[in-house]
Amino acid sequence: SSYSLNSVQLPDSGTLFNCVVSNVYGSVTSQTAVLTVICTNVVVAAQPNVTLHAGAAVFAVAPLADGSVIFGGNFTNVNGVARSYLARLLPNGTLDLNWNPSPNSLVLALAVSGTDLYAGGVFSNIGTLGRNYLAKLSTTGTGSVDPSWNPGPNNFVFALAVNGTDVYAGG
Repeated sequence: SSYSLNSVQLPDSGTLFNCVVSNVYGSVTSQTAVLTVICTNVVVAAQPNVTLHAGAAVFAVAPLADGSVIFGGNFTNVNGVARSYLARLLPNGTLDLNWNPSPNSLVLALAVSGTDLYAGGVFSNIGTLGRNYLAKLSTTGTGSVDPSWNPGPNNFVFALAVNGTDVYAGG
């Protein structure tokens, strides 16, 4: 048998968790068991320093292998710097001033594959390129949009997943 754990957070200290298995309906299907988590090659970013304007919201977060974090949502500035709907924090927790893809509306979902970032949402443009609801960007440099990748879904994208070279979008 194989099992997957979703939304596991590292403990403040130690690696032991008490866990109970439940089914999709929330019914407990096991007795309490001790789970030991062994984490290797874990990169923990510095405490982020993020201030968003009143009424702002973050809808999606994508941690990167280098310790950076990309987040998307409903905001127009981060730490007083103009940054619309999509931003990147460096491993030291500060805003990346160079990475600025500039979607023209909400980013609701993110998925990462290597240095490729897939963003889904309500937008119709990222930077100067038309991209309806789904785009592929670089996680490095300025966050440039891949000009050759434009699947053009016909409605908002609320969920994303990547498996190898396959991208799955839900909306």
